[in-house]
Amino acid sequence: MIVGGMPRVVSSYVNDKDIGEVLLLQHSITESYRDDISKYAGKRKGEAKRVFDAIPMQLTQWNKKFKVSQVEEGGRLRTYEDALEWLYDAGIASFCHNVENVELPFALHARASFFKFFMHDTGLLSSMSMGNAQSAILNGDLSINEGAIVENCIADLLVKRGYPLFYWDIKGRLEVDFLIQRDTTIVPIEVKSGRDYRRHASLNRLLATASRHEKRAIVLSPFNVEVEEQIDYLPLYMVMFL
Repeated sequence: MIVGGMPRVVSSYVNDKDIGEVLLLQHSITESYRDDISKYAGKRKGEAKRVFDAIPMQLTQWNKKFKVSQVEEGGRLRTYEDALEWLYDAGIASFCHNVENVELPFALHARASFFKFFMHDTGLLSSMSMGNAQSAILNGDLSINEGAIVENCIADLLVKRGYPLFYWDIKGRLEVDFLIQRDTTIVPIEVKSGRDYRRHASLNRLLATASRHEKRAIVLSPFNVEVEEQIDYLPLYMVMFL
């Protein structure tokens, strides 16, 4: 969550175990990202830079929904669509689209204008204007910044496992963090960063109205394996096995 996966950063940490040097290298990489945006994003470079710099702040909101109006006052999605797609195509970030109905295929029920935008490298995210996130994480506080670091990490690992990202909510009040498809089954996933991992009203609501396609749900947390009726509680790292 702190070091991320950039080869030069990983190599530095493996050799020296120096978080300070890790942060310096990550700062250098994010600056090179901004330079690349200037060189290759063409007419979209201004919008792409603003989106890139806004990702950390957007993910610290409680629902983590990406709002163009917070990137630029009066900004509209149609003005930023190309910039968002450019960052996605460049492998910098991934969309997680909201679905109106929890039905397969998810893509047919996705709402194009409602989405989260997760970074592909959580180490870079934690180094970008996230306050004292590194110190908090090292001290065991994964709930820093509304759990943004943890949720971003899980999103990135799901992408690396080949899952497109979708989520579900009810009018912004109840929300299930991720929905994945395994064979013909829908698997809802909640990500918890603190000790309240057994509290999941949104997941309970979804399971209470679930069709035959949603037989079990997963709650990922910093704690150990537990199995309870329809829910499997798994440690965060076990996302690699989904």
